Amino acid sequence: MKVEKQQAIEIKTDERIYRIHQLKTIQPYFNEVVEKRKTFEIRKFDRDFNVGDILLLSEYDPTIGMLGTGVWREVTHMLSDQPYVPEGYVALSMKEAEIVVPLE
Repeated sequence: MKVEKQQAIEIKTDERIYRIHQLKTIQPYFNEVVEKRKTFEIRKFDRDFNVGDILLLSEYDPTIGMLGTGVWREVTHMLSDQPYVPEGYVALSMKEAEIVVPLE
């Protein structure tokens, strides 16, 4: 049975539309992102990723599930060309996300 992947959530502000993808991230990779040593993600290209999208990387333990912590990153570059990245995968460069959502 094929499972559909979660679609991006869109948040509209006066300045822009944020497309947010929530992605599970296991250790030790989650800590590497938090410490800003890991500035890329290699993922299956099974979502509509685009430069400018926001990634909510959520800490995940396969035996427990979601751990309730996460970090926000913005996609700055994408590479899916072979032979550099395996077919069906994408390399996403990222930086800290600056999200400004007005409170109403």
